[in-house]
Amino acid sequence: MRAREHLNLQQFIINMSRVTLRQISERVGCSRSAVSYALRNDPSISTDLRRKVAKVAAELGWVPDSNLAKQMAIVRGNLGQVDVPNIAIVINCSREGLKEGHAARMQYEGALNHAKKHGLNMSVFNLGDEPLSAKRLKGIFKARGIQGVVFIATINPALPIEYLEIGRDFACSVSGLRFPELPFHVAIGDFLEAGRISLQMMLESGYKRPAIIIQRGVDEPLAWAFAGGVTTGMMQLEPENRIPIYHVGEDELGIGEHHLPGIKKLFKDNKPDCCLTLDPRGLRTLMDEHFDDDEEVPLFSLDWQPDQIVDGGIDQRHTSIGEAAVDLVMGQIRRGEFGIPQVHRSVHIEGEWVDVSCSAQIAKAG
Repeated sequence: MRAREHLNLQQFIINMSRVTLRQISERVGCSRSAVSYALRNDPSISTDLRRKVAKVAAELGWVPDSNLAKQMAIVRGNLGQVDVPNIAIVINCSREGLKEGHAARMQYEGALNHAKKHGLNMSVFNLGDEPLSAKRLKGIFKARGIQGVVFIATINPALPIEYLEIGRDFACSVSGLRFPELPFHVAIGDFLEAGRISLQMMLESGYKRPAIIIQRGVDEPLAWAFAGGVTTGMMQLEPENRIPIYHVGEDELGIGEHHLPGIKKLFKDNKPDCCLTLDPRGLRTLMDEHFDDDEEVPLFSLDWQPDQIVDGGIDQRHTSIGEAAVDLVMGQIRRGEFGIPQVHRSVHIEGEWVDVSCSAQIAKAG
């Protein structure tokens, strides 16, 4: 048998043995469209029915048809008959805000440059400068043949859910934050490892009793990931030197004047020899204005940035996070995957410890 005939026969056998939506729907007792939505994990289908469909599909040996998914994407207008992916990068921060928002800016630049490097067709939408309704934005995506969307969500934990809903019709990823309500692929910093490494490096530098100050408004949307990592790192300390983590504020993203009484009490009651924080700028300002010289301690940063006045910290590599978000979308497009994925992927980018004193010496020598 010639090779081509053999391959055709193999494909015929595969097609004949493929489990269909009709077979699943007959076994479950619902419509084929309901089965289709359930297999895509669409929340419009009840959780119980989704679980039942998934169980029956597994019993029958159902596997998704990637070729069919790709062709349906073309029909829906998501995927043009081109080899170069067409993506959108959506950011919800004004140009002025980006100048101040280190994480958002670096993730945005990382995504932008990575898309250019790979020659992608790309459209950028800044909702901070040019507000668009979710419906209007989705219409533009359809008109331009957008296949995938990268949401640079770090800037605003309260990014309206209706915008993220757009991802149900495209390949989609979110950078910097988790959104449990909409389970798309996520590119995010390894905050657990960041906390552990920070405590380890501070301990190796001779500090024994660190205070930990983290804004609740940042840590809570991240499922307390920073606190989790720091707690792991604190196991390296002697039990008597483990000062409880102080979550400052409610939904604030920074440390301000109104947080001073609680922070002063933390220092007075616990006598730390250093402090690890997510907002060294805000804390440094309070120390300079309201702390006596003998009350001040060295500061370390959980999100190190070049202009911070600290003794060291974790560089979260936000540029790499933005790049990873683009890679996630590119992978989905190439596999013909659109909408809510069956398996949710989280790419964690490990940060790097920066010893500022060493960096300063190197810069001076250079």
